[in-house]
Amino acid sequence: MVTSDDLLRGIDDIDWGRLRHLEGHADDVPRLLQDLADAGQREREWAFTLLWDRYLRWPGGDDNAGPHTVPFLARIAIAAAAPESRLCALQILQQLAVGHDGRHEDLRVGTDTTTARAEAAADATRSSWPRSYEAVRAELPGLTALLGDPDAAVRARAARLLKWFPGQAATSGPALVAALEAEPDPTVCAAILLTLALIGDRSCAAAVHWQLDAPSQIVRWTAAIASARIITTHTTRHPETGPAGSAVGPGDDEARRVVAVLAQFAADDNYPLHHRVGGPLEWYTAQMLLALAGREELDDLTDDIVTALGDCLRKVDVSLVADLAAEAVILAFGSTPQVAPRAFADLSPVQQHLIVCLGDNAGEGSSSNRHPSHPPYVYEHPEHRPALTRLAAVLADAGLPGLGDPRPRYEPLRLYAGLPLTFWTSRQTG
Repeated sequence: MVTSDDLLRGIDDIDWGRLRHLEGHADDVPRLLQDLADAGQREREWAFTLLWDRYLRWPGGDDNAGPHTVPFLARIAIAAAAPESRLCALQILQQLAVGHDGRHEDLRVGTDTTTARAEAAADATRSSWPRSYEAVRAELPGLTALLGDPDAAVRARAARLLKWFPGQAATSGPALVAALEAEPDPTVCAAILLTLALIGDRSCAAAVHWQLDAPSQIVRWTAAIASARIITTHTTRHPETGPAGSAVGPGDDEARRVVAVLAQFAADDNYPLHHRVGGPLEWYTAQMLLALAGREELDDLTDDIVTALGDCLRKVDVSLVADLAAEAVILAFGSTPQVAPRAFADLSPVQQHLIVCLGDNAGEGSSSNRHPSHPPYVYEHPEHRPALTRLAAVLADAGLPGLGDPRPRYEPLRLYAGLPLTFWTSRQTG
């Protein structure tokens, strides 16, 4: 049986009094790690709170205690008796390696930790973060084994940690695929699929596509997100259809199926979009729909994609929606300025749907922390203004009349000459 002495072996060899955290000298860190490893629930939760929220977040410098705690936290995550201790240690490791747990990635861009670490290393106030990242990366072989942990929450957290280390994808990718094929818990499968969406490549395409037939909704949805990422980012080699070394994209039927699955879930208002699987699924879905919209072979599905984008953007948190909404407008209305229709009724049903969905978010919307006095969001991208100007002209001229049913009407989007577009909220009954 592994004891806390085993987990904290060598901790007394470190001069913790020389190191610092936000509360001062770090000579209390060994006791907190001891409590995290094997104390009762109350002491463990208090140790976790201090280590997570205050003690290990020192701005920078060689005296930061954070990187020195990583080997001990990794041992706790791998071998502590209580699953709660393992889970807490994993959460702190992620905090040390990449920052706040609420951070999300643009799936179309991927995870660029190399640039971020280089910038931080040159900044004296953040210089310890790259060292923490490297310390966690050194522990990845043992932490990857937690994909087989008896506790589902630990397995999911381990999967989410791996997405921040794309440089280790050659090792972690196959481990994630193997774990996915053996995983009985849908939430853990979803977490694995979202990690594969970021770090996976064509070698895992078959395993991901297979999950589109899973009985669980959350697994099918995240499989569609991951499949879309692989389709739009990587090529799949089919030796039987070309010479050795050639690469062709996945079949059109596969891409069309992915669009259909994403659209299905985007339209489902009864499904809990903010599922705790490692990211906001409606935001990821909108990203992947926009990426798929750029594929020539799917041009005939543009209306379906715009409709699904509207369904997503009505629900996306206001802090994330701005760029995606602007791109959706360009997709629906085009980027070449033309004479705007004179009335809302002159728009196509797909354009009307997108406008109503954006207005819905601009009104009461989906964000639980929006203050009524704050303008919901501002666009600051000059390249988007032609399409947005056309949209604003349509809405200003029509005022969204003629909906013909008791649904809410929305104030127009107002574009002031030379200024970014701002959504101003005002809800009216029809």
